[in-house]
Amino acid sequence: MSSGTRQLDGAEADLTSRILDRPAHSALGQAARVLYWLGIGWWAAWIWTQLAWLMNLSFVGASTSLWMLNHLPQVLLCRGGLTSRDPIAPKVSARQHPWAWRALYFLLVGWWLGWLWANLGWALSVTLLGLPLGLLVLSYLPAITTLRIEE
Repeated sequence: MSSGTRQLDGAEADLTSRILDRPAHSALGQAARVLYWLGIGWWAAWIWTQLAWLMNLSFVGASTSLWMLNHLPQVLLCRGGLTSRDPIAPKVSARQHPWAWRALYFLLVGWWLGWLWANLGWALSVTLLGLPLGLLVLSYLPAITTLRIEE
């Protein structure tokens, strides 16, 4: 290629479109999102994650916690509404582990391992180069926390 740019292969293009939520954005919109991420998004996402995890420890707050964790990319990047292609809120149609097994796993392992995983995803998202990897790490949060199987 004479222009010095390279074409994205299928996996890279899919990941890029999942992270950006829509295939194309205006330059002004992208610049505003970058400024939001630099000034507000990175620290607001950390506070959001910690509050969600505190709620996750109570039976009553668990559903609100899941909602908050599903909206973490929106808090981090000031994105629009979630879509079915969103990396942290994918469709689940696969057969799941028994509820009792998942609950026991969450109580013994999932709550603390999921918290560490969520903070790893956030830490990667703090840098521009780590942002795509951070969002990919966060996409596995339901599986790490509750053994949720995704298609």
